[in-house]
Amino acid sequence: IVILFLPACHIKTVDKHFSFPLEWEVQKSVWFGWSTDSAIQNVHLSMDQALNGQVGLTILSRSDSLLKVALKQLSERGIDTSNVVKFIHYIPNVFIRDAGPRFLKSGDEVAIADFAWNNYGYPSSFQNYQYSNERGQLDNTLAEQNNWKVITSDVVAEGGALDVSSNMLLCF
Repeated sequence: IVILFLPACHIKTVDKHFSFPLEWEVQKSVWFGWSTDSAIQNVHLSMDQALNGQVGLTILSRSDSLLKVALKQLSERGIDTSNVVKFIHYIPNVFIRDAGPRFLKSGDEVAIADFAWNNYGYPSSFQNYQYSNERGQLDNTLAEQNNWKVITSDVVAEGGALDVSSNMLLCF
């Protein structure tokens, strides 16, 4: 019988820990999904005015023509649009918290949280609108276009039901 005594080795692995930025932390930008509905546009414009100069603004629009409308309306309200970050994606996403993108961070590095999407539990034959079943692809597409790291989870999180504090992530 041979018995080997090997010294215990501690192997340190370096994995970056990505987490949601806390809602009260300084944010780089606030995202808005530009709508074709004038009532929603007015709400977004009022919010943009209130945030102007305090945080960056990012607009997600489903077309060039809608983006031009958004920029024109922002300019008319005295908002400098030269610093507005603009994204175009064919899937409408007026309510950003529903399908994302949802950002994670580790220091200065950002990643996208890719949650599962199941169209709010509705069967695939039922669609709220043309792209209902495809909305879960939005965050991955934007991540690919911008070389953002993607961290995938099987947890279904849609409908904007995420709240983050320093102690927990609440999904409801």
